[in-house]
Amino acid sequence: MKHGLFFLIWMSLLAFLFTIVGVLALLGYWNAEVIFWTRTPIKSETGKLVWIVMSGFGFVVFSILSIVKYRKDQR
Repeated sequence: MKHGLFFLIWMSLLAFLFTIVGVLALLGYWNAEVIFWTRTPIKSETGKLVWIVMSGFGFVVFSILSIVKYRKDQR
């Protein structure tokens, strides 16, 4: 069942990309506006920090889940 592992790795890489975009936006190197379903962009420093923390947390969680899935499939 490689589809589950592929999904977890893809989500991990996507969360890592979101973290990088958030850090660059916070540092001012990239003019990125994070837009949610409300269509109002996050422009505050606090909002960008929350974006970075949540994306980093998602990266860690999906990375751990993909490692566990990979080890489980190897048995």
